[in-house]
Amino acid sequence: MTGRPGVPIGNVDTGRNDKNNRPLSIPVFDLLGLGRSLRVTGIHGALEAYRKGLTNADIADSAFRDIYNAQISPFAGPTIRFAGAVANVTPFMGVKLPDPAAAPGESALKANTINALVLANPVSGSIREWRRGAGLTTALEKQFPRFVPKATQPLEMMKNYPEIVRKAQASKFVDSVISDARYMEPQERSQFVREALNRLNSEDREKAKKTLKYRRIQY
Repeated sequence: MTGRPGVPIGNVDTGRNDKNNRPLSIPVFDLLGLGRSLRVTGIHGALEAYRKGLTNADIADSAFRDIYNAQISPFAGPTIRFAGAVANVTPFMGVKLPDPAAAPGESALKANTINALVLANPVSGSIREWRRGAGLTTALEKQFPRFVPKATQPLEMMKNYPEIVRKAQASKFVDSVISDARYMEPQERSQFVREALNRLNSEDREKAKKTLKYRRIQY
């Protein structure tokens, strides 16, 4: 009924994989209009987080993220999305930024503007994906997103998904701690960093200490 691990609720597992060995499924609920109803109520995000074995905090965050994104979507029209792509920001929670940062010596504004122009039209977006070597399915997904099989996380990733999420959250937390700690006085910084380390488990704490040392944060 639920398909292989990682296949979202409301999707029918095709039993096939893409070239990257990711399960392909058809978003039947989205075709019927039920997918949005689950997201608006937060049920989709909560159930998906629960099925993947995440913590209660993650389940609550996932539910809120779905509700927030569903409510703000009607107000984030083409103009706002285009401006966000130019500035490389997004009004949505948990959504990948429109374009990666420019390389040293390149104009970020120029790269972002070109990307925003491409993304403004599904046809140009499909052409770019095709030129980048994407398969036919990936290229057509921008044209017919509800009618093209969706690729989800590889099965190997789903086996350790809670651990992967926890490590990613710990890394993001440590980056935030380092950013704040750089502007603190030595005594304040020491207390702040130690309290932050105590919020991590033993494995993440040891990795965080190495990161702090590498990035020259004295505490």
